[in-house]
Amino acid sequence: MNRYAFSDQVSFSIVIAWSDDFEAHMDHYHVDRMNCWRDLEPDSFLSRALEQALESQNETVTCRIDPGQLVRPWDPAKQIPLSRSRFQPAAAFDTLVPGRFYPQGLITGLPGVFKGNTTPFRCLEKNARTVVADLNHPLARFPLTITLKDIAWEVQTKAERGGYCMDWISAALSGPGLQAGFSRWPECFLTPRAFERKDPERDAVFYQADRFVHHMDDQARQVLSDWYGSLLSPGGKILDLMAAWTSHLPNDLVFSEVHGLGMNAKELAANQCLTGYSVQDLNQNPVLAFPDHYFDAAVCSLSVEYLTDPVRVLAETARVVKPGGRVAISFSNRWFPEKNIRIWEDLHDFERMGLVLSWFRASGRFEQMAAHSFRGYPRPVDDRYFPQLRLADPVFGVTGIVA
Repeated sequence: MNRYAFSDQVSFSIVIAWSDDFEAHMDHYHVDRMNCWRDLEPDSFLSRALEQALESQNETVTCRIDPGQLVRPWDPAKQIPLSRSRFQPAAAFDTLVPGRFYPQGLITGLPGVFKGNTTPFRCLEKNARTVVADLNHPLARFPLTITLKDIAWEVQTKAERGGYCMDWISAALSGPGLQAGFSRWPECFLTPRAFERKDPERDAVFYQADRFVHHMDDQARQVLSDWYGSLLSPGGKILDLMAAWTSHLPNDLVFSEVHGLGMNAKELAANQCLTGYSVQDLNQNPVLAFPDHYFDAAVCSLSVEYLTDPVRVLAETARVVKPGGRVAISFSNRWFPEKNIRIWEDLHDFERMGLVLSWFRASGRFEQMAAHSFRGYPRPVDDRYFPQLRLADPVFGVTGIVA
């Protein structure tokens, strides 16, 4: 195929790689059967990139993007002071914390901004009367490397008509950037009651009930397993923190040891990935009963939002993992609402990566920190939430190398 036809469909993944002063970031957005007739504008970035892939007969094409090329260039005029009276509801002003992101719909009297607008702005400064709001796109300052990979064409004999247009690049760039820059505001997540939970009772009571349930759909679990497979080496000793009845480790990797540390003995006993397990409440006792540098790597899947002292737990994890070993934390957008810390549900999905990165930094035990996101995959048709939810659960991950 030398050129696409408007009747064709194409699936691929958009991988956005960028970095700030402290961390590397890689955000993945999967495009499933894009309609060329509706969604490819002539001479657009996406159209040019796909044509380049066709001409080279390649399933991967990489483009380097200057700051402001795909999002509006950074503009100092978009950092504006706003008085308390410009926020509705009025109480919203009191909740603003410098460094954090909030929906622009809270602001009144700005051209193009309407009530209910979820486009984020960053609170840069605040005093009793005013805040300085940054309305620039979170990626406006960053050069990007964008890769289209796993490009698969479906030749159609008849073009699909009707439907709505989708700007896939805008979708892929909506969210990335919100995880960066929090090193300038190291205290922005330490708000009063940040680590409070709706259910203050000891975790042992809540987790004594067996819960043999999945916390993500099948597609998201496969994405997570594949990500772990790209991070972990076979044959090593793995610590699975806050484990349950499944570890999300890839089936094709064999480890010499996988020790699960969790809260429910029956769930841990049913986990076929584990070679051993122990029951421990990290919120009551964060000290790990392993010698220094015992494990080659550690993972924590879909549970970090329940920790009331995550910095201490990360420091302990770094102690028992060998220098140069990787610690990987993953999460999605579902959790037990009784037990998550309050700050977690106050944040945008991508801000949560910034929160977890801040815990890695605060522990003082890691280097080469990185954040990853995976979105846009189709939800399996046999999933209980399909077709109400068409997309699989997002997967977010943060990694650090033990110093």
